[in-house]
Amino acid sequence: MWHRLFFDSVPQWRLVALIVIPTAVIALLAAATTKRGAGALMRRLLQGTLATTSPLVRAPLRLIGFATFALVFAVLIAPAFEIAELHPRAGVHLSTLSHWAFRSTGPTWASRSTP
Repeated sequence: MWHRLFFDSVPQWRLVALIVIPTAVIALLAAATTKRGAGALMRRLLQGTLATTSPLVRAPLRLIGFATFALVFAVLIAPAFEIAELHPRAGVHLSTLSHWAFRSTGPTWASRSTP
């Protein structure tokens, strides 16, 4: 299984645990924050017409929390592995992510010539 996930041949389970656990904690914090914000928005929109303990309110909040956790964890795990010098075979590589985040595209209108 290790050979299918990483280019390294020697399993380093402690290092993987030291990466996965903090990444999962960050994803959990992001999910809890998003769920709390969505809950406040739902309470404001519903204005007391539906109890917050209702399954009609709790189910979408759970879905929002789970989706946020999955998205944040999936985005952060591959760069976290690369920072620890474990090079995964799949995922968003850190160089691609940093190039996308920090490249300067500039305004598109400035490069066009006027007739």
